[in-house]
Amino acid sequence: MSKVQANCLLLLAAAFWGFGNVAQKTVLDHLEPLSAVGMRCLIAGLMAAPLTMLERGGKCGPGYWMSLIKVSILFSISIIIQQVSYLDTSASFLVSTATV
Repeated sequence: MSKVQANCLLLLAAAFWGFGNVAQKTVLDHLEPLSAVGMRCLIAGLMAAPLTMLERGGKCGPGYWMSLIKVSILFSISIIIQQVSYLDTSASFLVSTATV
């Protein structure tokens, strides 16, 4: 991959990241933070459900389910903190700090 292609892909990834922050900020104009989190998690769960069915055929180690629960709880806490922080910040501030 050339430097120009790499820079263009990096710019595209940064644009998608920024658009995502703006979209989340816009969603919070219409929904409460916990409602937005619930919808995000529901959509993510529906997208991941087919993959978990494929994973089911594999062998799970002895701590698999406990580890899955811990990761899910930590993810939920972090996404709630993220949504609540979107209430009092501007989208441009979020994009600038996320880039750094």
